[in-house]
Amino acid sequence: MTRFGIIGLSHDHIWDVLPDLAANENAELVAAVSLQRPLLERIKKEYGVAVYTDADEMAASEKIDAVLLYGNNRAGAEEGVKALERGWHVLIEKPMAADLAGADELLKASDESDKRLMVNWPVAWWPQLNHAIAMAQAGDI
Repeated sequence: MTRFGIIGLSHDHIWDVLPDLAANENAELVAAVSLQRPLLERIKKEYGVAVYTDADEMAASEKIDAVLLYGNNRAGAEEGVKALERGWHVLIEKPMAADLAGADELLKASDESDKRLMVNWPVAWWPQLNHAIAMAQAGDI
């Protein structure tokens, strides 16, 4: 079972992702970090997770395998680098960084770790794209 933490709750797409994550039998949602108290209260009430205002505190208190970054776009790359350095797999909501330097740092941290870096780009979930990939893998196209 993969133990997940959330860093940032202000990007609205997180509230669409959480129900599926919580229902997944191979995933356990354990903690969330945000500076916005109302959002921390909401996730604690709806999902019963531990809540923190600092990712370092979450890292020291929880066993986490992977994190979803759904916070401030400006700080996302920096948080992603720290998460990879902590040994966590990272899924970051688009954009992956606010600038090229941030994207480069994320890629470097990912390359230097044995952890995955994923960017939640909407086309990745389109049924027609997944169908085309399946067809290509099967040798149909």
